[in-house]
Amino acid sequence: FPGFDEPWESKTFSSLYRYVNEKNDGSFSVEHIISVANMYFKTDARITDEDYLKTYNIFKLGDIAFEGNKSKDFAFGRFVENTIGDGIVSHVFVVFRPVNLSHNLGYWKYAINNENVMGRILARCTKKTTMMTNLVTSDFLEQTICCPSPDEQAHIATFLSLIDIRIKKQEQLIETLKKYKRGLLSFMFEEITVIDEAASTTYLFAEIALRRKEKYNPECGVEYPCVELEHIEQATGQILGTVSSTAQNSIKTVAKPGDVLFSKLRPYLRKFAFVERDMVCSSEIWAFMPTIHVLPKYLYYLIQTEHFLRVANISSGTKMPRAEWANIEKEEFDIPCPAVQAQTVTVLEAIDKKIALADKTLLALSQIKVGLLQQLFI
Repeated sequence: FPGFDEPWESKTFSSLYRYVNEKNDGSFSVEHIISVANMYFKTDARITDEDYLKTYNIFKLGDIAFEGNKSKDFAFGRFVENTIGDGIVSHVFVVFRPVNLSHNLGYWKYAINNENVMGRILARCTKKTTMMTNLVTSDFLEQTICCPSPDEQAHIATFLSLIDIRIKKQEQLIETLKKYKRGLLSFMFEEITVIDEAASTTYLFAEIALRRKEKYNPECGVEYPCVELEHIEQATGQILGTVSSTAQNSIKTVAKPGDVLFSKLRPYLRKFAFVERDMVCSSEIWAFMPTIHVLPKYLYYLIQTEHFLRVANISSGTKMPRAEWANIEKEEFDIPCPAVQAQTVTVLEAIDKKIALADKTLLALSQIKVGLLQQLFI
């Protein structure tokens, strides 16, 4: 950052932290157990043995704890800083305490959670087991890390915390928009029909949508984009990608522009999409063709309603539940005239565009944060 000309110093962790193995002497109860994963106090009523609580390590404000669970983001485990107050954690966590109490807690929260920095350090001082990583404390304390001045630490922490606040606000906005959309779906497809029954006609689902029966054999050599279940984002209708149809080994279902896709496998996952171009899809996905009674996009929004999903989830199978066409085809739906359908689609498309824009903004913010963390801590 401009204005901070003091060079960063290379310091050993032993000059910053010391290993502590301070057991709970009975001062802390179940109300003081800290969830390291999410950093909050969790009362665990299942623990009633006071002697067992004495095996817990004291975890004070500013301490860091090593969590040996390996994950996609943390190949060697990770450190978590206590930012909420004094408490206790399970003895499986290795705890370190700041040597200098002038540490900027906010800065070290970001530094020790940065895989670019800590991943390389932990690779040199951990021993892997099948599921966990064991930290060699003496080796860890000998490792070095570059540190800015206390003033710059505070500036970096403030800047990154503002980015985090902005990201959280964006996540809240997206959730609010999605909740608003669910309310619109409920009103437009269920409540409004009750208000004005004369403005709608009741049809069986089989009268407003037909299953496309045309199949595609990869051996024909004609290439189309192929959509598998993993390519459809849950509950958003977004197609995240495709694969080449000619590279597949199984028979696929053909889908045409205007069709509506719905996953019959595990229907509770709410995987649906609107088809914009010729493609093929997994045989576990239905391609619905709208009849003359509904606009294609109206059908797309209808299958997102709680009414349709409730029927779709009357499924067969336990481990691999599938929606039953026999249940869906005879379900009754109240369908308004084409003009009202068009108005409904216009409103819902507008909210979908807002959600998509908000998602793109969240992605951009997340990428900005990742870029800043790489620049600041590499």
